[in-house]
Amino acid sequence: MKNKWLFLINVVVIILLASACGGTAKPEPGAQFSGTIDMGTSAKSGTIRFSISSGGESLENLEIVVNDLTCKKMTVGKARDSQAGPNIPVANGRFNSPIPAIGRISENYNLGTSPDDFPVIDSLDTVGKIDGAFASPTQASGKITIFMWVIMTDRACELGTFDWVAEVK
Repeated sequence: MKNKWLFLINVVVIILLASACGGTAKPEPGAQFSGTIDMGTSAKSGTIRFSISSGGESLENLEIVVNDLTCKKMTVGKARDSQAGPNIPVANGRFNSPIPAIGRISENYNLGTSPDDFPVIDSLDTVGKIDGAFASPTQASGKITIFMWVIMTDRACELGTFDWVAEVK
């Protein structure tokens, strides 16, 4: 019986150590990451790009591109947004930050309904969110919440929260 309990305690300790270690790698300073966002049925495809500062302490130049998206009756052939700053701090291999709604650069934009059908947003610059962790100095993954800006208004449509993965190419 004593060996059985010792075995169970060891298994629990290993699981706790494994979960604590995930996502604690330091990113490669100056690295350029690119990858995909799993958009589900909200869009045909999504990509994410960012770089790491020369000291490795922050994410810079975050860019999100979404192709062929649909949100309520709004459709957009391509929506892109970049965030050069402020830099997103990386601590213990992890990061999280609010991000702007995408769509400041859009192609084939069709609203399809009144702007009043979309919720008013307090700040289009902080409506979305990105969370991530570095599995290694050259690989990262996480979740991103994306809103599409209803152009020329203070309104946006939430596309949803999606998984993303990126690596140094």
